[in-house]
Amino acid sequence: MWSWRVIRQALVGLVCIVAGCTASAQAAVVISSDATQNIRCSGGVCKPTKPHAIMNVKQLKRMLEHSDVQIVAHSQTFDIAIAAPLSWTSGSRLTVDGYGLVEIEAPVTVAGTGAVSFIDSRTAFAGKGRMTFWDTGSSLVINGTTYILVSSIAQLAGAVAANASGTYALAKNYDAAADGVYSASPIGTTFTGTFEGLGNSISNLSIAAPGTGNIGFFSAAYGTVSDFGLPRVSISVGNASNHYVVVGAITGGGGVSHSWATGRVTGGNLVNIGGLVGNGGAGNSHFTGRVTGGTGATVGGLVGLGAAGNSWSAGIVKGGDDAFVGGLVGHGSASGSHSSATVSAGNAVASDTVVGGLVGLSFGSISACYATGSVTVGSGYVYGVWAGGLVGEMDDDLTNSYAIGTVKAGAHSIAGGLAGTTDNNTVGNFSTGSVSGGRDSEVGGFAGAANGVLTNNYARGRATGGRDSSVGGFAGFAIGEIDYAYSTGAVSGGKHKGGFAGKSNSEFTDAYWDTETAEIDRPLGTGDSSGIMGLTTAQLQARLPNGFDPTVWTQKKNLNGGLPYIRGNRPPV
Repeated sequence: MWSWRVIRQALVGLVCIVAGCTASAQAAVVISSDATQNIRCSGGVCKPTKPHAIMNVKQLKRMLEHSDVQIVAHSQTFDIAIAAPLSWTSGSRLTVDGYGLVEIEAPVTVAGTGAVSFIDSRTAFAGKGRMTFWDTGSSLVINGTTYILVSSIAQLAGAVAANASGTYALAKNYDAAADGVYSASPIGTTFTGTFEGLGNSISNLSIAAPGTGNIGFFSAAYGTVSDFGLPRVSISVGNASNHYVVVGAITGGGGVSHSWATGRVTGGNLVNIGGLVGNGGAGNSHFTGRVTGGTGATVGGLVGLGAAGNSWSAGIVKGGDDAFVGGLVGHGSASGSHSSATVSAGNAVASDTVVGGLVGLSFGSISACYATGSVTVGSGYVYGVWAGGLVGEMDDDLTNSYAIGTVKAGAHSIAGGLAGTTDNNTVGNFSTGSVSGGRDSEVGGFAGAANGVLTNNYARGRATGGRDSSVGGFAGFAIGEIDYAYSTGAVSGGKHKGGFAGKSNSEFTDAYWDTETAEIDRPLGTGDSSGIMGLTTAQLQARLPNGFDPTVWTQKKNLNGGLPYIRGNRPPV
C-alpha cells in the first residue's frame, strides 16, 4: 500500500492540476518577496491573523540573523509554502509548524550553523525547491525525528553500514563524477531506515557491475527514500543467471517516492530492470532516458517489477527476445500515471514476449493512466507475442485510461490499440493509435483479444492484419461481453475482418461501428453480430447512440472529432 505521504501529495497535485492552482496559492502562510500582511510576529513566533497571510522573505531573514523564528499556521486545515529563496548565516533555528503540508518551492539555504525543524508537517519539494545545509553538523528535525546530515556518497555509505535503520538527509548536491565507476551498489547494505533527499541530487553516478545481486544507488531500500534525484546516471549490469537480479537507478529492490533520475540504465539477460526501481514501487516519481534489458528481461521505464502511482516516464525502453517490457512498468500495476516512452522488444523464442506503452504484463489493476509512445515487437510462433498501446497483457481491471501511440507487431501476435488482451472489467477507456500485426495474428483497434466484461469503451485507430489474421476496428477476437462501445478505424488485411471485430463468440449490447470510415461493409468477419449496429460518421457525431448513458458519455463538436467520449476520461484533442 502507498503511504499517507504519497496519497496525500497525489491528491494535492490532482486538485491543483484540475483547478490550475499552485500550492503556494492555497497555503495559509506564504513566505515570498511580497510585503508582509495578515501575520503577526511576537517573541520570535509568527502567526497569521487572517487567511492567506504573507511573510516577507527579507524580513524573515533579518529575524533569523538575530534569533530563532517559528512560523505557525493557525489551523490544522492550512499549509505553509516557501515561495522565495531564503538563506541565513547565523546559528538560529527556523521552526515551521504547518499542521500539514509544507511545500518548498524555492531554495532554502542554511549557510551557517543554523538549524531547521518541522512540526506536525509533511515536507514537499516543487520546482527549484530544495534545502541545503553548508555544515553537516547542523540540526534537522522533522516531526520529532533528528536526521543525520550527509554530503557525499561515502558519508552515507558509512552511516548506513553502521546503522541500516537510521535516519539520514542529503545536505547538498553532490557530483559523483570524481568517484569514478563503482563496481557494485554504492550503498551496499540493505537499507531499512529513512533517507530524505531534501530536493537535492547526486549527479553523474556511474556503476558497471556483473549480473549478480541487487544493483542501484541503494542495492535494496526497504525503508523510506524520498525527495531525491539522480541526474545523468549511468548503470550497466551484465547477464544474470536468474531473474533474481534487479537493477534500478535509485534502488535495485524496494521503493521510492517524490524522486527522479535521468540517464541510462542497462541490464543483460534475465534481469528485472527499471529506470528508477528494479523490483518494488515508486510514487510521485519519474525517469527520463534509456532503459534496456536483454533476452528474458523484465524492463520498465520507471519500475521493472512492481507498482507505480502518480508517476511518469519518457525516453526509450527496450527489451530483447522473451521479454516483458512496459514504458513505465515492465510487470506490475499502475494508477494515475503516464508514459511517453518509445517501447520495443524482440521475438517470442523460448517464452512469451509481452509489451505495452505503459505496462507490459499486468498483475493488479491499471486506472487513470495513459501512454503516448509507439510500441514495436517482433514475432511469435510456439510462444505468444502480446502488444498494446497501454498494456500488453491485462489480467485485472482496466479503467479510465487511454493510449494514442501506434502499435506494430509481427507474426503470431495479439495486438491492440489499448491492450493486447483484456480481462476482468474494462471500463471507460479509449485508444486512437493505429495497430498492425503480421500473419496469423489477432489485431484490434482497441484490443487484440477482448476478454472479460468491457463496458463504455471506444477505439478510433486503424487496424491492419497479415495473412490469415483476425482483424476488427474494436477487437481482433471478441471473447467476452462488450457493452456500449464503438469503433471508427479503417480495417484491412487478414482472413476474418469486420468493422467492429474479426472473430467473435461474444455477447454485444449497443455496440457500433462507423460504416464509412471502417472501409468494410460488415460488422464481423465471423460470428453472431446481434447487438452490433452500423452508423455513419454524421450519425455518430449528431447524438449519442442508443443505449449510451448521457451521465457517462458526452460529445462536443470541437473535441474527439465530434464523436462521443467518456466524461471521466476526456480525450486530449
